[in-house]
Amino acid sequence: MKKLVPWLLGLTLALSSVPAIAEDEQWPLPNEFELGHHSIVIEDTVDFGQLFSSLTVFDESTSKQLSCESLDDLNCSGAKMMRFNANFANCERANQFDCVEQLSIKTNSGSAVAEFDRYVYSEHPNAFKGDERLLPVEIGQPSVWRIPGAPHAAGDLYLLVGGKQGYIRSGQLIDVKINVQLIPVSELEGIWDGVIDVNGFGVISQCVEKKLDNGKTEIVGCGGGAQDFGRFRCAIWEQDGTCLLKKAHRLDGEISVSLRLANEPTGWLHGRIEDPIVKTQEAAGISTITVTAKPVKVPTLYHGGYFGQLPADLQEYWDDCMEKRDCNISTRIANSAPESQSGANRNVQSYLYPFGSRALKAVTTFAKHVADTPVAAPTSWGFRTLDLVKNSALAPCVSKFNGTLGVVTTNATAYSEGPPELRNGSLRYSVAGLHHGTDGKSLNLGTYDLLMRSDFARCVYGFSSAPLQASVSVLTVAGESVVATTQVSERDGWLKLAAYGFTFSEKEVRVTLTQAPQPKKVSANLAKFSGKLTKLSSSQRSAIESLMSQTEANSVANCTAYFVKAADRKLAEARAKAACAYAQGLNPKLTFTSSAKQTKTASLNGRVVVSSN
Repeated sequence: MKKLVPWLLGLTLALSSVPAIAEDEQWPLPNEFELGHHSIVIEDTVDFGQLFSSLTVFDESTSKQLSCESLDDLNCSGAKMMRFNANFANCERANQFDCVEQLSIKTNSGSAVAEFDRYVYSEHPNAFKGDERLLPVEIGQPSVWRIPGAPHAAGDLYLLVGGKQGYIRSGQLIDVKINVQLIPVSELEGIWDGVIDVNGFGVISQCVEKKLDNGKTEIVGCGGGAQDFGRFRCAIWEQDGTCLLKKAHRLDGEISVSLRLANEPTGWLHGRIEDPIVKTQEAAGISTITVTAKPVKVPTLYHGGYFGQLPADLQEYWDDCMEKRDCNISTRIANSAPESQSGANRNVQSYLYPFGSRALKAVTTFAKHVADTPVAAPTSWGFRTLDLVKNSALAPCVSKFNGTLGVVTTNATAYSEGPPELRNGSLRYSVAGLHHGTDGKSLNLGTYDLLMRSDFARCVYGFSSAPLQASVSVLTVAGESVVATTQVSERDGWLKLAAYGFTFSEKEVRVTLTQAPQPKKVSANLAKFSGKLTKLSSSQRSAIESLMSQTEANSVANCTAYFVKAADRKLAEARAKAACAYAQGLNPKLTFTSSAKQTKTASLNGRVVVSSN
């Protein structure tokens, strides 16, 4: 989400180099606010629009964005389309929905269940209430949990930012997505002096509202403070000015989050997690989805510099970015429009989403300018709903299923938008990352997990219920195979595939599914033999060839010759043996038997039937 108003509070901080950090989670966003400065950050972080609950509508008559306190207040009443972000509340009653049912961490010492501590905001200026039909009355906010049985290095506090996003049109929810991010945190107080700037911003993330003469509430801008820029890293700010500092996940922990949902979105999840397990169940019209996985380290790409000092390829990148307006920019210069200004006269921060073609291009473009080295590799644990590519080859099968169809996860700095692409029989997924670790010497090793419902996979490939076979490969953009450790298994209705230990630049992970042919019952009624002939005709041989082409998975075959007169028994036996001999030459793995059978049906006289199963 583009920040409509710059983060002005950071303007009072001195411009300085980024200080050394004790932990990667505390890498601070540089405090660069001068004209001409351009910077890009690609990292795994919470999207701005998910940091607080909100309900908005675009008023076509005034071309203004309006804020709503409920689905039927003055601003939203009669609106064609409403947009919402409804953060999950803590589940407190049996029939409550769209809430967090349980959070736990399993370590070598056992499993520890989290205790709900508080919501980050006691009151938020953009909060709203649901109607208990489309959205729950208890709309939550980002929440703080305690897990004394599984503390991280800085304490036992964890921040959970999660919710449901989408639109309401004609009384129906559409394009609904979910997201969850769990972040270890510690508290830092005394940073904010309580000052609200001229635009109405303090420290919390929010959209500033303004009452209009007609009684409606306009959104004039969205943003937050920048007191931590260049100094430390807050995962989120509380209303009293407490900074919840980002801390590292314990890597020996297996985290589980259970959500109770009114409707489980149909589609795919993407995770910044490793070795995921997904379980779903439905009862009394409520779906419960539980995601269990380990955290991963996700390298962060950062580059910053003044436009006039940038090499030609980066100047070209930024000009293209400004023209296409597709790189999620913000600015520190109040009331400026960087998209329409020249490089030397604009200030740009691009907080680029880590997925899609722009992110993949950015990693490959900037890699050589940052020595192929990330500034940090913080730990991460989270998942979100993926957008389905409209023309995806997976679409026909998506329409036949409900709920979660698959999960794709990676620790790559940038990755494909949407689920894997089915092309030429393989599920393909692009990833891009920096080659080195943060020390500039060690290798940055990649992870990729693909979890797919077995019935959905069979639909995609047109397979039967028989066991599936799969292979995983990692290739360079030139199509050269890369060394990686791969895993393939099928269990509890899920097909699980993984690739670990591959090095980065830009890579494509390919998954190919196959299925061993299954036995099937087939037969051929050969053309009638003439006279005393025992030699096969061309048409008889052709019929046997067609039959044998269908017996790859079969084990036995039989040739039965029919005769009417008892005197023709030996002739019939010779014909049956001739048919089996020819068939055996085509598929010698079958066990063949031949026989002669007397019949009173004249039309069968002189015929041979070849069958297999």
